Amino acid sequence: MGNYFRRSMERQENMELEEKKKEKEIECFIPEADNPYPLCVGRNLEKCKDCQIRADWEPEDPYGIGA
Repeated sequence: MGNYFRRSMERQENMELEEKKKEKEIECFIPEADNPYPLCVGRNLEKCKDCQIRADWEPEDPYGIGA
């Protein structure tokens, strides 16, 4: 009975860790390749338009990708 209880608790803990991990992820974030501190390459969503973690985000740049 003790082994069953321990395995059940371990499964519950693993499920809780997975839930917390998913909460921390930004659903629209796509990291740049080959960059240890990646910015987002974007998904061309409406909410990405003014996102400051986008790799090509420069609000005052008339020559930016979004211009």
